[in-house]
Amino acid sequence: MDREVTLTSAIFRHEWAATLWGRFSLWLYSSHRANPNLLGLIRSHQIYFERIDAAFSSVLDLTDQSLLRLFGVTVLRTHLLPTRFMNEQLGIEISDEDKLDAVERSRIEEVILASKRESWGWIVQAYLAELDKKGLSLRSIRMYISTANQFAKSVRLERQAWTTGQIERFLASWPARRNNLSGFVSFCRQSQKWDVTLPAKGAVIAPVRNPLAVVSKLTKLIAKVDVMGIEQADKKVLEKILAAALGIPVRMVKAMSIDQINIEETGIVFSLAEKEVLLPPELEPYGRRLASYLA
Repeated sequence: MDREVTLTSAIFRHEWAATLWGRFSLWLYSSHRANPNLLGLIRSHQIYFERIDAAFSSVLDLTDQSLLRLFGVTVLRTHLLPTRFMNEQLGIEISDEDKLDAVERSRIEEVILASKRESWGWIVQAYLAELDKKGLSLRSIRMYISTANQFAKSVRLERQAWTTGQIERFLASWPARRNNLSGFVSFCRQSQKWDVTLPAKGAVIAPVRNPLAVVSKLTKLIAKVDVMGIEQADKKVLEKILAAALGIPVRMVKAMSIDQINIEETGIVFSLAEKEVLLPPELEPYGRRLASYLA
């Protein structure tokens, strides 16, 4: 083994790195001398010390944070013995909290790197800069920036605000992302002066089971309203239009009271069977007219 260490020490640029490699080899030998593949075990960790030699100019540069930045958590997990050696011999301990932070930082960097190639990358990067000022945990930042990027991707965001209804449709698919998305909406409203808001809490757009059949039915019903005008529209026709568009039974709309219709800044919300349904913008005139019947 001495011959192996002597030969391999010659590849290091810095004397301190070669010395560290030699100390590690002796340390490993003292605790694993019964291992029949000891030489192979030592060689498997040589790359760890080679990278340290290439990255740092002094042993004083070795810290928990510098090693985390150099290797990342995944690589460090494959070199548990050198990590343990660094702790015992140099007092460099990488805590579980530091490892978690490193993982979160890496995930944030991945999101930003991916977004740079897209039309919405500029706003995601600007949002990250704003989040960095708030003193949030890396986990929170990662959750907020990931959701912002996911939403921006879903609407193919460019240099103008998303269209009405897009954010509602996103939340219909990802209702649990609402809290994570609220900060991004506020940031866009304040920094870009966009007229954007979140829909009423818990509101979603109900999916339509048979879009083609619904379109045909709606076309006929809406044509009736167009002939007489929205102000003269029959209540039963309005109920059928809203039920068909939202994919719910007509009886549910007929049974509604005025207390179940909330007209807010973000739109009109129907409270139905322990859930809230946000009307798409094109249905708002019909919802308002129905509300006037129930008032």
